[in-house]
Amino acid sequence: MAPNTTLWPILGAGSMGCLLACMTPQPASFLLRPGQSAPNHIIYTNDQREHQVTLGSLPDRHPPLSHLILACKTYDTQAALEPWLPIIAPDCQILCLQNGMGHEERILPLLPKAQILYASMTHGAYRLAPFSVFHAGQGQLLFGNGHPTPSTPWQQLCSEQWAIHWRADIHTLLWHKLAVNAVINPLTALSGETNGQLLQQPRLQAWLLPLCREIESVLITLSIPLPQQGLQQLVGQVAQATSANRSSMLQDRQAKRRTEVDAILGHLLRQGQLHGLQLPTCSWLAQQLQILPAGKFLTPWPLPPG
Repeated sequence: MAPNTTLWPILGAGSMGCLLACMTPQPASFLLRPGQSAPNHIIYTNDQREHQVTLGSLPDRHPPLSHLILACKTYDTQAALEPWLPIIAPDCQILCLQNGMGHEERILPLLPKAQILYASMTHGAYRLAPFSVFHAGQGQLLFGNGHPTPSTPWQQLCSEQWAIHWRADIHTLLWHKLAVNAVINPLTALSGETNGQLLQQPRLQAWLLPLCREIESVLITLSIPLPQQGLQQLVGQVAQATSANRSSMLQDRQAKRRTEVDAILGHLLRQGQLHGLQLPTCSWLAQQLQILPAGKFLTPWPLPPG
């Protein structure tokens, strides 16, 4: 089947979906829930300017979608895909622009022949309003599926301007992304601080070393190479690069939405349990995210357990 590259279908119009819609080489088209409709443009803002990015729309009759960018919340994957299954090709190439791990476990029951690609995104972004996104920090979008080179249409998505690159070692990068998210997301979500403030608050900084050590123990047990500079240093680099950004988990808690704690900390804890690892810091943070009312923060901020 020849890929349909006239549009870039994106399922999910949150901050990352909207940001990526500003980066695609051809216009993006959002696949939304029944009853929702997208405008004809997105408002893109960064520190220097604001401008409109034109969106496309799928025609009434079109070939089954041969490629799709999945940018919905991890826990919404199946519910978001189901209404669109009639127009998605069985062997559709699906790029998962999502937090956490285990995407194939959610997609393959619905599309057993789908070809799944994975992404590690370090750009910082948050929505100012529906279809209005603020680009809070320049980062990278690294993606791949284990193959050495991208196929069409993913070759077209690569961009020096937006630092979008294909990576054959995406599996390792995904684990590094999960590790960074497992530090930044819970600490900012429970404290209400931005990514940059994570590095400036002594009480938060006290959590970095024990939390990073626990996460590194999981990576070592699974034979995942550690970040070359060490996890704590990598966390610092990402937090600094996205210093003005509010993490996705913080945004979810402020909006009183469900968080992706199960796909991030939950995945680490399941691996720890499977391999007999003690992860008290990860466990405590996961518990607080489950019991602390949405919109509330831990004050005063405690010292790490133990």
